[in-house]
Amino acid sequence: MLVSYNWIQKEYFKDKLPNPQDLVSILTHHAFEIEQIEKKGDDYLIDVDILPNRAHDCLSHRGIAREIRVILDKQISEKKFSIPSNSPQLDDKLSVAVDAPNLCPRYIGRYVRGVSVGESPEWLRHKIESIGQRSINNIVDITNYILFDLGQPLHVFDADKLEGGAIIVRQSREGERITTLDGEDIKLTTGTLVIADDKDPLAIAGIKGGTKAEVDRNTKNIVIEAANFLPINIRKTAQRVGIRTESSTRYEHEITSELASEGMAIATALITEIAGNSDTMIGAPKDIYTTKEDQKTVTVSLEKINSVLGITLLQKEVEDIFTRFNFEYSTTENKTENSVSFIVTIPYERLDLRIAEDLVEEVGRIYGYQHISDVLPNDIDFSPKINKLFYYTGVIRTALIDEGFSEVETYTFTNQGEVEIANPLASDKNFMRSSLLKGLSASLELNAKNLAVVGISNVCVFEIGIVFEQAGEHTSLGMAFRNPKVKVTKAKEKEFIENILKILTDKFGVIFSGVITELPDGGAVVEINLDQLIEKLPEPKSYDQILYTTTQAIKYKSFSVYPFIVRDIAVFVPENTNKEKIEEILKKNGGELVVREPELFDTFTKTFDNGETKTSYAYKLVFQSHKRTLTDLEIGKIMETISVALHQNTGWEVR
Repeated sequence: MLVSYNWIQKEYFKDKLPNPQDLVSILTHHAFEIEQIEKKGDDYLIDVDILPNRAHDCLSHRGIAREIRVILDKQISEKKFSIPSNSPQLDDKLSVAVDAPNLCPRYIGRYVRGVSVGESPEWLRHKIESIGQRSINNIVDITNYILFDLGQPLHVFDADKLEGGAIIVRQSREGERITTLDGEDIKLTTGTLVIADDKDPLAIAGIKGGTKAEVDRNTKNIVIEAANFLPINIRKTAQRVGIRTESSTRYEHEITSELASEGMAIATALITEIAGNSDTMIGAPKDIYTTKEDQKTVTVSLEKINSVLGITLLQKEVEDIFTRFNFEYSTTENKTENSVSFIVTIPYERLDLRIAEDLVEEVGRIYGYQHISDVLPNDIDFSPKINKLFYYTGVIRTALIDEGFSEVETYTFTNQGEVEIANPLASDKNFMRSSLLKGLSASLELNAKNLAVVGISNVCVFEIGIVFEQAGEHTSLGMAFRNPKVKVTKAKEKEFIENILKILTDKFGVIFSGVITELPDGGAVVEINLDQLIEKLPEPKSYDQILYTTTQAIKYKSFSVYPFIVRDIAVFVPENTNKEKIEEILKKNGGELVVREPELFDTFTKTFDNGETKTSYAYKLVFQSHKRTLTDLEIGKIMETISVALHQNTGWEVR
């Protein structure tokens, strides 16, 4: 974010700040990385790299000024804006409705009658242009000033262009379009959050206004918007419509809903002062606050602060830092342990402070990491220790591989579970898995479809992974087996798992047991709490048993990413014919596209009416290319070549 040095100095500090270069160094050591500093006239532009955890409160000049206040322990002077006491109040008919409260926690609308749209005063125009923005008119410049100063996005509509006199926050309907302020015509995907009147969308919520209710030189009456929108929805919408703005950037990183009322108050005061006249009248704010924020408190002990930072701070020193942050706090003493704890009320805008360690970090960076000495700990035993869980998962992994199993890793994120993710990457990945069952079931199904190309007859897979429940997380062992052959019953699949459990029990001397789930489409799965099982096993003495010590060279061969095609062929041959001769013909005429040895899956002997006895051999051939997708026509020609080659042998007949 571009920050004006003069803006910070003149708006927020009476005392002289360090020169720009020194200020950059101070910010780098205590708060943010600085991308660059550039002299612009009598000002300096500082490009501050605001990381996502501080974008909630620091994508603004005020946020940066507050950081400087804390670091330098200087008094800050924040301007107080108020509506002139003699401003006439208006009993307006503006109505505001939020039809999508899950996407819009707060929306404030305010009607102002009798404004004069024109050029901004010099001080406002200079502020906007000092950070590389373009001055448009006094109304728009005021909203941009508040955006960059306070961090609250605002928008203003021409009230006379609204149909029905209403502001409605809703999701777009099928076929709706909007022309944005920069002239781009956008077809809205159904469900896009918009600000609308009784008929049409007026703006893409939190991202870009439209031309329908655009403020221009003829505007006399306006509606001011100050709102808060769901961050993930703004991010997805901005990506979908291909528009990213200063407003959307702030909403994407989440700002407190409490900021909206402050933004509205400042906007009203400045519009009244700069664009108002004797006829200006102000309506009451229509505030729809659907999801009110609770102010958080976090408790941290002095002992924890000193333990984590590796220093010895006094209670007074920590209190001084909290006071510089303007944190409200109280203290409690534990006389038994001779320790004190701080119960800190977190300001609404500090959405990054949620646990004790967050407060420890704040104390540490303001105290100064450069003041923390490098000291090697002298009470830590550095002798190697055997990690029991790591050891036994390795031994169990080896045992299962020896029994013909393959290890799989399935998704930890899923669409159902006990532990919900606050900010999921996708709508169908909004829970942490509470079991390995679903992932292993999907693995069975996928691998069963690809057995032919692998050249095996059944699927044996296992997974060792963490599962998440309300009570906590633990490591689980899941094993799954499926034999797609029609003749194999579910009982046989269950029996296979039971036998594996017995083998593991005999090998390790503790009972491997669990509920075996028989899957509707075939297959059996069992899951075991590995943490509980390993507790019963003896402590290992070394890692020797799980070290990879083989000297055999293993060469990796890549697999094809293209689909495979399976074809069956059966041939009657004289009774004493060697089947190896058949397989040689199949491989020779199949060519390099036959990726596996021909698989003999059926054979029988038959005596014909003429008294001749022949044997039938049925083979499965798997075709695949490493370069392209094969076609049925292409494989059909190869099968025809194979058939002709087989027929050339006396007494051979392709079935």
